[in-house]
Amino acid sequence: MSTSKGEYVNHPVNFWRVRLGSMFFAGKLIRSDFDKEILSFEFVDDEEVSSILRNEEEANEVAEKCGGVAVKRVKPMKELARLSVRNIQYRSEVIDSGIEI
Repeated sequence: MSTSKGEYVNHPVNFWRVRLGSMFFAGKLIRSDFDKEILSFEFVDDEEVSSILRNEEEANEVAEKCGGVAVKRVKPMKELARLSVRNIQYRSEVIDSGIEI
């Protein structure tokens, strides 16, 4: 039984996002400070650029650490790939000027 490429790109895929109020989890950064690790989270007001978590347990762990909620989403594989690229582009942006708060 063969399956065409078109069937795969339109296949629905489950994923999770973490919401904290009206903001969405965009990524985390782990830093070492002397003898301990410090974990920071970044949140955005645009769900399109927020992180895609494919594992429900990971989403729940992030949600628990930040006091947010893991939200299940379902999109076709093609759309999920587009959203992944948006998140990567967002996290790779360089701030040319201004102050980052």
